[in-house]
Amino acid sequence: MMKMKQWGFIGLASLIMLAGCSGGSEAGPKMSEDGKKIVVIGTAGSTRFLEEAEKKFEVKHPDIDIQIKKYGPEEKKNDGGGMATGQVMTRDEYDQFISRLNTEVLSGKGPDIMDTSGLSLGVYANKGAVVDLHEMMKKDNEFKTSDYFEGLWEATEINGGLYALPTRYFVNTMMVNTKRLEQANVKLDDAKWTWNDFFDIADKIKKSSSDEVYALGTNGPKGELLYSIVEADYERYVQHDKKTANFDSDEFRQMMQHVKGLYDKGFITNYDGGIDSMDKLMFVQNTYITPDMLAAFSYTPGWKSILPPTAAGTSSGLPFQPIASYSINAKSGAKDEAWQFMKFMLSPEMQQSPELSGIPMLKELVNTKFEEIKKQVADGTSKMAIQINDPKDFARHVDEMKSMLDNTGKPSAMDPKISTIISDEFKTFMDGSKSADEVSKLIQSRVMTYLNE
Repeated sequence: MMKMKQWGFIGLASLIMLAGCSGGSEAGPKMSEDGKKIVVIGTAGSTRFLEEAEKKFEVKHPDIDIQIKKYGPEEKKNDGGGMATGQVMTRDEYDQFISRLNTEVLSGKGPDIMDTSGLSLGVYANKGAVVDLHEMMKKDNEFKTSDYFEGLWEATEINGGLYALPTRYFVNTMMVNTKRLEQANVKLDDAKWTWNDFFDIADKIKKSSSDEVYALGTNGPKGELLYSIVEADYERYVQHDKKTANFDSDEFRQMMQHVKGLYDKGFITNYDGGIDSMDKLMFVQNTYITPDMLAAFSYTPGWKSILPPTAAGTSSGLPFQPIASYSINAKSGAKDEAWQFMKFMLSPEMQQSPELSGIPMLKELVNTKFEEIKKQVADGTSKMAIQINDPKDFARHVDEMKSMLDNTGKPSAMDPKISTIISDEFKTFMDGSKSADEVSKLIQSRVMTYLNE
């Protein structure tokens, strides 16, 4: 699968502004030489899931020809003939992707369906370049929105419109060591707690512990916690539509100082994900990519899954990452056919494909998997890597995870270019070569330049 960093908000803006002026009227579907309706899918790089969906859909709809158009660089193959894993598009390659897509749209040959993962969907929506999928759903009596995790869709709406549908998603959770909380006599309300609460709790637990303990375990770079803080309240720090940012602020400087303070005090340590080393930690952050992982690896006796903190203490629910999101071109002459294909990718047949590589959007599949795991643990047939000694407590935990999925919060939407800027400048604060004031102003300046290029 071709991976891409979320470059190119500006290139996309240019594309839409120009395309909006290019005029042109909708025509009917383009036809192939053998009389089939053509539906073109524009993507930076194809996936096995997309190619499987193409083949199966065409069998069910012999009058439609699905054509996958790859706008990204040539993809490398692995020894088995499949797409090489871990291949990441560079900034130049992503710019080329935007440029090619730009050329296609301006010439009136834009794809009917676009993979808008990592692109600034708000720019598309505000310029009327993509279809509001709520309208497609309303016209389709066969499509039942209640079959899906509707909260995920609601969280990605733009001004009440739904302009992209993810085919799968990951979830991000935080876990807390309940024994450490009790020892420090600390009460934690994860629906209301703030990052300042996080730092205060870390301090209290450290002071109340006579043994070795760390606030957080991570195998990421030293700036990872700061990225989490910004990502949890991304719209508070960056407003892409207004081209403004709020890094030159006392609040952000305070967050920087808190994070540096945790490292300076030795409160953050390297963590390899092993259960044995968890007892030394107060908090752990994880990303889960399958229902099995979410149910099993978020369960550890003495630990509780919680919502991550926010700046204002107003958590909207479980953070998630929409994966492989598709939109329909507003100028497509094959909107109905495009919708049929998008709907097929959300069908039970495709949502339970081994190539999905994520948590399905269909609630029934996730709930069935959860119940299956609970039954296997209860009757002793579980093949999970972790040992579970209390099946009833595990079942309670799985039901809790199910409830959290029904109450998802905002999607992870941090622009990797801005993440890189923060990383570059934060290093100079961590090593003491620049002050918090200098670094915050540099981040503000670079982000503003990027937003207004």
